[in-house]
Amino acid sequence: TLGSFIELRADAYSGVSRLGAPSGSGPFSVNGATRGAYLNQAYITLGGFFLGYKSTIFDQGLGGEFDAGGFDSSVHTLGYTFVPGNGVSVSLALEENDYNYDYTPNVVGKVGVSQGWGAFDAFAAYDATAKEWGLKGFAQFKATNQLSVELLATYFSDPSLYSNGYDYSAGGYLKYAATQKLSVGLG
Repeated sequence: TLGSFIELRADAYSGVSRLGAPSGSGPFSVNGATRGAYLNQAYITLGGFFLGYKSTIFDQGLGGEFDAGGFDSSVHTLGYTFVPGNGVSVSLALEENDYNYDYTPNVVGKVGVSQGWGAFDAFAAYDATAKEWGLKGFAQFKATNQLSVELLATYFSDPSLYSNGYDYSAGGYLKYAATQKLSVGLG
């Protein structure tokens, strides 16, 4: 199946723009507030293949990004996801985020399983520019229909695009879904 996805974003904020220029001085300035419009993701898929600008497959966080689990931004990527069934998935991608500084792509992999009890994902990333690597494990367990526990652990050989600034890190998140629209978390 052929598919595509485009996500455009626009921000309105004051202070200092993304480029470091004072607000009101850039081309996206309106009434003293700097505004920025940008392409957040744009990619195509064909079967399990994906190509374009999208979130790295290394992206996984506690409670929806309330952590420092490593790099979680959009990258230029080419990859494949194999889904054999039973909630198992395996992804491998070549990613580029240094705008062809060295013309060498990073290599990122992910193996995961998601079933009724919860989910587990294992990640590995190699930053070809820094010549460093990292590992990440994420687990989610459903204790009840309302209560779930998330655990995250990382290891990085040294600072790189994918690292969170620490050699080792671990975290946890406890979430209680009071209603379909209200959840309370601690982590």
